[in-house]
Amino acid sequence: GGGGGGSLRGVTAETQRRRMLGELVIKCADTSNVFKPLPAARAWAVRITEEFFRQGDLERSLGMSVTPVCDRRTASRVGLQRGFAAFIAPLHCGLAALLPGLAPIATRLAETRAMWDACDPDRGLDDEAQATLASGALG
Repeated sequence: GGGGGGSLRGVTAETQRRRMLGELVIKCADTSNVFKPLPAARAWAVRITEEFFRQGDLERSLGMSVTPVCDRRTASRVGLQRGFAAFIAPLHCGLAALLPGLAPIATRLAETRAMWDACDPDRGLDDEAQATLASGALG
C-alpha cells in the first residue's frame, strides 16, 4: 500500500497525512472513469473492457490461461463495471468525506451504479462496443 516507499523517520504527522491524502486523490483520479457523467462512463467502459478482452484474446492465442476479467467468452462488460464500481466506491466516498468539496462524488456514484444495475448484463454495452470498434476509435 502507499506509493513512494522510503523512510518516514523525521517526517511530521501532518506531512504524512498530506502525503497520504495526495496518494488517495491520485488513486481516485486514476479510477474515476466509472463515475464520469453517464455517457462518458459508458464510453470508457467500452474502452477498458475491450482492452481487457484483447488481452484475453492474446492470452488464449498464446495457449495461456485467460485472466477471468479478460475472457470475453465468460465476462460481461456490464458485470465488470458493476463489480469495479462496487469495489472502488468506498475509496471515493471516503475521499468525499475527507474533502467536503467532493461531496458530488457520492451523488454521481449513486447515479452511475443505478445505470449499471439497470443494464442487461448479457447485452449491455454490446451496441456501443460494436459502434466504437467499427469507428476505429480503439485502434
